[in-house]
Amino acid sequence: MEFHGRRRVQRPQTQSSGGNGPGNGTRMGTDTPDGDSDRVVLTRNLTVQELAEKLAVQDTVVIKHLFFKMQQMRTINQMVGLDYAKQLATEMGYEVVNTELPDHE
Repeated sequence: MEFHGRRRVQRPQTQSSGGNGPGNGTRMGTDTPDGDSDRVVLTRNLTVQELAEKLAVQDTVVIKHLFFKMQQMRTINQMVGLDYAKQLATEMGYEVVNTELPDHE
């Protein structure tokens, strides 16, 4: 932060390698070398934190999206159903890849 007169001005943060840094609610480096970008594999229910890590956003972004757009109140350690996770990922611009194994009976 810098001070200009009596006002504090916060400079935009640059992305560093690793983690969801403070103030960073955007996606971080989801491009892959072969050009397949913005794909996420979802095969089971996840906690809010696990889903945020898969989507490369802060957990608060997932919580806000669930609350305001899906009317689902969740904390960071609570589970998000697979249907909600897929819908959220799609709304955030990801292509959901389903690689479930077939049931062997």
